[in-house]
Amino acid sequence: MTRTPRILLAAVIGLAASAFAPAAVAAPATAQAVYVGQAVCHQGRVSGRHCGYITALNVTVSTGGGTYYGLIRTNICSEAGDSGAPLTAAGVVVAHLLGGSGNCTSGGTSYYVPV
Repeated sequence: MTRTPRILLAAVIGLAASAFAPAAVAAPATAQAVYVGQAVCHQGRVSGRHCGYITALNVTVSTGGGTYYGLIRTNICSEAGDSGAPLTAAGVVVAHLLGGSGNCTSGGTSYYVPV
């Protein structure tokens, strides 16, 4: 049975740990960077890409799952299964889809959690 010297093993572990060190990442845009009337788009897993406008900020919505504060409301449609879809403004992700009402056949309103 061969044994790996402890010094070599420690060097390999140190190298592996540094390979996964977090890199510097630019801070994402926040809800303060968006405004009512701003053009935005989302890419839903089910509904695909849809665009519209921000209709309200700092919205509160109550559902069977709880009450959510500080949301962004849009006139963009969404479908069941789109939850978590990114909302982009000028190519920057500003929020993720919480849910909505209506559908993409008749139109709807969607609510997003700012990032």
